Amino acid sequence: MLPFLCWTECYRLCVRRNATVSVLDGMLLSLCWTECYRLCVGRNVTVSVLDEILPSMCWTDGYRFCVGRNVTVSVMTECYRLCAGRNATVSAVDGMLPSLCWTECYRLCGGRNATVSVVDGMLPSLWWTECYRLCGGRNATVSVVDGTLPSLCWTECYRLCVGRNVTVSVLDGMLPSLCWTECYRLCVGRNATESLLDGMLPSLCWTECYRLCAGRNATISVLDGMLPSLCWTECYHLCAGRNVTVSVLDGMLPSLCLTQCYRLSVGRNATASEVELAETNLT
Repeated sequence: MLPFLCWTECYRLCVRRNATVSVLDGMLLSLCWTECYRLCVGRNVTVSVLDEILPSMCWTDGYRFCVGRNVTVSVMTECYRLCAGRNATVSAVDGMLPSLCWTECYRLCGGRNATVSVVDGMLPSLWWTECYRLCGGRNATVSVVDGTLPSLCWTECYRLCVGRNVTVSVLDGMLPSLCWTECYRLCVGRNATESLLDGMLPSLCWTECYRLCAGRNATISVLDGMLPSLCWTECYHLCAGRNVTVSVLDGMLPSLCLTQCYRLSVGRNATASEVELAETNLT
């Protein structure tokens, strides 16, 4: 991770000297990064050497800026790969996501000048997908990103919401409505309004929210007809309560929950036939 001044100059050397900030912000290809790094630290550096050397000006300071000053060399290498979009493995990414590094990774997505408040408010699914590709590995396809819940994105989103020290087991059983809303906003943008949240279906968060409640085999077509977020939160509470486990949720689709959720959506005076139709559509 290069400090800001070095990063900007290095990028210009790599891409072109007239590159604008907007161009720089949009380009983070690993091949470019490798060449860019060579231009910064020496033109004769090989790829194998790059993975092991720690130039004091850029690498060490950049890494310390990323994760803190007490890290080991082995973790340092992985942090570089994580943030620079090199060949980070899933296991490596899952095991190393210090908060400062995560913030820096966000900044790589949104632009080096992004403040913490700007980073928190970054834009929705397209940006999120790109950020996942950057942090989790440049070769991740859209289908892979959309269809999986790697710790890198989902777990981090939860941890940002409920606290960085939560365990996986706690995360699996936890969906408090306030936290869930905030967690969703972390994924689609912190400034999202309730009306905006209700109308959006980013696969990373909303899809999983539906699947957690209605069953993991829910199709996209079913999701498209889903109820607004406030109703859905109530549906979750009716279905399971706050302490339900993932395994229990996966097998649950109680008619009472669907009925109540439908009534919350269309009004508590919904007729039996309307409720029955809603249940049929949702199942």
